[in-house]
Amino acid sequence: EATSQGSLDLAHSPSLEGTFTGVDPAGLLWSALPKEKLARPQSILNGETNGGLTPQISPLAAFEYELTIKTDETSAQSHRVTRRRLPPGVSQSLLPTPLAGTLFEPAEPNGVGVLVIGGSEGGLFPARAAQLAGAGFTTIALAYFDYPGRPRAARAITIEYFAQALGFLRDQETVKRAGVIGVSRGSEVVQLLAITQPNAVD
Repeated sequence: EATSQGSLDLAHSPSLEGTFTGVDPAGLLWSALPKEKLARPQSILNGETNGGLTPQISPLAAFEYELTIKTDETSAQSHRVTRRRLPPGVSQSLLPTPLAGTLFEPAEPNGVGVLVIGGSEGGLFPARAAQLAGAGFTTIALAYFDYPGRPRAARAITIEYFAQALGFLRDQETVKRAGVIGVSRGSEVVQLLAITQPNAVD
């Protein structure tokens, strides 16, 4: 709801209804739904998702939004917004075998590297690594199963594979310190890495 002066500040004005509640400046973007409902396959672990929950969306494709503000039933103002998941200036390259995944290098590295590991859905989830690279981190989005060159299922995968990826990250000239981020099942890998490779994880 706009103020009596007609201004609207999403950092202070709460949502009154819709796809999110409360105060959130980015709520209109992260809670936006596509005009046509995207199918979410039940067989996520059967490889139909190509390493992601929404196979119809490229992992690094930009999202385009059209925001429309209506003051009444006859008057409306629209504006198009593009939300990029591959920040400007970030370069990407494939990891050397036997590693599988993508190395993201920022335009202005901050000296810190981050190994990003996904969960039980398998495949490659590069968006988080790309966004971190946009903030100056040299990152690796690492696939460990259900991806070309990797086992079909998350079984009997050695911790040495992840340690090798961490070593490759630390070997980059721009990396002075390194950390790891794991999502869901990948958080177990992160804990094991911290325990078994204490000198490699900062």
